[in-house]
Amino acid sequence: MLVLYFICTSMPRHLPFIAAICFALFCSQPPLAAQAIVADSLAKLLMTAPQDTHRVGMLVDYAWEINESSTDEAANSLKEAVALAKKLNFKQGEGAAWNGLGIVAEIRGDFTEAEKCYLNALAIRRNLGVQRDIASTLNNLGLLYELSGFFEKALTVHQENLRIMEMEHDTSRIARSEYNIAGLYQQMGLYPEALTHLNASRLILEARQDLDGMAKAYTLMGHISFELDRFADAKSWYGRALKLREQSDDQVGLASCLVDYANAMDEMDSSQVAIQYYLRALGIWEGFDNQPEISKVYINLGMPINTSRIIPRHWSIWKKPEKYRSRWKILRG
Repeated sequence: MLVLYFICTSMPRHLPFIAAICFALFCSQPPLAAQAIVADSLAKLLMTAPQDTHRVGMLVDYAWEINESSTDEAANSLKEAVALAKKLNFKQGEGAAWNGLGIVAEIRGDFTEAEKCYLNALAIRRNLGVQRDIASTLNNLGLLYELSGFFEKALTVHQENLRIMEMEHDTSRIARSEYNIAGLYQQMGLYPEALTHLNASRLILEARQDLDGMAKAYTLMGHISFELDRFADAKSWYGRALKLREQSDDQVGLASCLVDYANAMDEMDSSQVAIQYYLRALGIWEGFDNQPEISKVYINLGMPINTSRIIPRHWSIWKKPEKYRSRWKILRG
């Protein structure tokens, strides 16, 4: 089953960059090496697979494994799956393929095409009546509307998704849905509503001891506190998220938490301490050669540096933002 997840990663106040799409709120895709192995195995099986429903499933699975690295090939695989599923009158497979095509279109940034594909999938899945499949596509469609700025439409879709998950008693997906609704309310500036849904998500995640989900929930709690100028609360929530990230192997999550925590420290006039967290994050992003994130850290570093007594030591860092800022514009375009 293909499901598109979203993480609210907008940087509070310090950097007004648009939140990015991420593919894994509480369930992430396998590491790239593992994905490559799975993709290679599926590609070999597809070479001799007969024209039956199993082939449809393999085409959909193969597309999922390569949808970020080879979007054209993923799209072709899914189009073949749609055509074969129609020929076989295999509605479940057709719905999964349309759902996958929506994800590929969204990766490409073609939101109009993504909406069309999701609506095709949703119509088929509603007719079949498999509630979890319906919820999967509703989740994707809600996130698409949210990313497109259609908040009211997104809210309606997310709320229907939540009702389905509650009827299914699927606590993991209830937590995910509550989190998504919280993130939506946050973007709408409706903080009491956001906190109501976020706390519902957080309590489930804590009960399940879902450490990754807990870190994400704590981070969003921090963002909301930050936006409400409750910097001590923001620092506390970011600190809880940071503690979990430091215990995991998620270096990307750790770097983001370090920046969040530094932002809160900076707002509390602890700029010299904040610099140390920014520099830790910078080291991680430089290890990945992630230029957009490097740019953001350099820009953030300029703020506490301007108010600290150690300007000369980090002057070379302060001079770099314009270079990376222009690169960011190219990359994000």
